[in-house]
Amino acid sequence: RPTGVALGRLGSLVVGGAAASALGTTAAVLAQTATTTGRSLGGALSLVSEVAGDSRPVAVALLRAAVLVGATLVGGAGRARRLPGVLVGTGVVVAAAGLLAPVAGHPWTADPRALAVPADALHLLAASVWLGLLVALVVAGPALADPDRAVRLVSNSALIAAGVVAVTGTASAWLLLGSIDAVTETASGQLVVLKAIGFALLVALGWINRARLVPLLGRVVTSPGDEAPRPAHGARRRLLQLVRVEVVVGALVLAVTAGLVNQPPGRDTLAQPYADVRTKGDLSMRLEVEPAQAGDNTLHVYLTDAAGQPVRFDALEVKVSRDGIPERTLDGVTPISPDHASVYGASFPTPGTWTVRVTTVTLSTSAQFSFEVPIR
Repeated sequence: RPTGVALGRLGSLVVGGAAASALGTTAAVLAQTATTTGRSLGGALSLVSEVAGDSRPVAVALLRAAVLVGATLVGGAGRARRLPGVLVGTGVVVAAAGLLAPVAGHPWTADPRALAVPADALHLLAASVWLGLLVALVVAGPALADPDRAVRLVSNSALIAAGVVAVTGTASAWLLLGSIDAVTETASGQLVVLKAIGFALLVALGWINRARLVPLLGRVVTSPGDEAPRPAHGARRRLLQLVRVEVVVGALVLAVTAGLVNQPPGRDTLAQPYADVRTKGDLSMRLEVEPAQAGDNTLHVYLTDAAGQPVRFDALEVKVSRDGIPERTLDGVTPISPDHASVYGASFPTPGTWTVRVTTVTLSTSAQFSFEVPIR
């Protein structure tokens, strides 16, 4: 059972973590809105509610921010009144809010989604429990009435969490990368390797604690000249020192994870520039997108008849959209030849599958062609 000092430290940790998460998620909402609308952070502020109605990532981030703000307020009240149950509930809500992240990130676009989203959610939950318990032990462990018992409980819980992290992390990494080549040839693959190294180091440190130091807790030692045995406090001190190192390594792994979230999946990075043909009636259209990566791209549109002969078009309109982002018309359609037009600097700001809808008008008819373009 925590002492008054330990409860105060744990309360500060829980409320501070909730507040930091709320601020970070709010900043992410503004950044995502700015990216979607092409505005500055200040200019995006008034458009958050409008964009949230059309953008799944922004809507999910906004929901997380609201939950975290509420958790911060409730947790602050619980800390002020020293209510352990409220603080525990606040921690659970903060962890649950983190489970929304896979719905807005890469797992939602992975195949199969039904495996990717739960695997990533369990991965986040297990990692949160693991690192959260380590931080709590460092912050409040020395002030607990029975720190040795707390160390054993954390050690057992960390062992289970590490197993879950290993299994779900392996599944998530494979769904993110999709091939061995992506491990070494893409930025996301290299970041996954760094995460794996950090995980292995955490496991090694945890195993040293569990196998060598935890068994010494509670024992007594005697030395020549001692009138009575005394507790082996040195083991606890060395153990907590190693736990502090684990917390630092865990923070570095989280930093690598943040970089990984902002990288296109390795499964998409190795893909080739997009090219495909659609046919409607007597007309066929070929669309090429280069390099088919997030950012500015060049689109080439070719129109032919059923026999493969060029067909002259009089007007061409290109619109793009994706899940959660409303459709917009691309400017700068440039005629190259009577049957060929290009769009330079076509912006696809985020990776994922984009719908490119091309409407063409010829002397005799008009037709609309739709392409599903994977942007990495």
